[in-house]
Amino acid sequence: MTITTPEKMAGCWIKTLQSIEADGLLDTVMFVDLCNEWPGNLWAPYFSEQYPHVVWGQWYKDESVKWMKTSLEIMKANYPDMPFLFSFDYGDVEKYNEVDTSFLDLYEHHIWMVHQNNSEFYKAVDYKDGQFSPQSYKNVVARAEKLYREKPAYWQQLLTSKIEMMAEVARRNKRLVVTTECWGIVDYKDWPLLNWDWVKELCEIGTITAANTGVWIGIATSNFCGPQFVGMWRDIEWHRRLTTIIKSSPVDETILKDNVTQKLLKRI
Repeated sequence: MTITTPEKMAGCWIKTLQSIEADGLLDTVMFVDLCNEWPGNLWAPYFSEQYPHVVWGQWYKDESVKWMKTSLEIMKANYPDMPFLFSFDYGDVEKYNEVDTSFLDLYEHHIWMVHQNNSEFYKAVDYKDGQFSPQSYKNVVARAEKLYREKPAYWQQLLTSKIEMMAEVARRNKRLVVTTECWGIVDYKDWPLLNWDWVKELCEIGTITAANTGVWIGIATSNFCGPQFVGMWRDIEWHRRLTTIIKSSPVDETILKDNVTQKLLKRI
């Protein structure tokens, strides 16, 4: 890839926003995430090639922070009214307290039950990267629901504890949170007769827990928003009910008063 510097990354995004702006649609953009799950090698191979010692989830490393700050400074200079960020995933959320993250206009953190406690659930299921083989999905079909049903309260607690921990660091740093990928399992196939009830149960718990914290300004209900997931979309009332909960959820007043937050709220 030709994105060899943070300056070049910013240049790509500036061109993208200029195109959107030229079409009169810039006011429809809520925020800009410069890279999904930074610095994951699937999404940022250009960074991983230069800094192979900074692995997935280690956004807090010096090389990563320097890259993010550099690119975001350029973006903010060109679009001062647009909220900018890099999204992260299931790593240690306490790092938000250990690293100065004031350069992020909000937190976009992805949280799943299956990745908690060092991916305990996935290890028990024997699920590995299923991109190039169906075997991992077969393992999920054979074992995942059974494992969850054996001790649902335990797995639910892993999820809600991480959500509440994320809420604590967000309050401390006066940042709102958006989660666009979540809450139970990451990958699930819409195979015939596959039960979605346990997936929806975890997603509902995650959604409601996040909504009740007062720090989430954007909440996905699951990792399965695509229309190909027929089993997830079959229950229309479920989606309507959770959407109502999300839209009526409170937002912490102390965070709302922050100038960075005001920039975001103007775009909603």
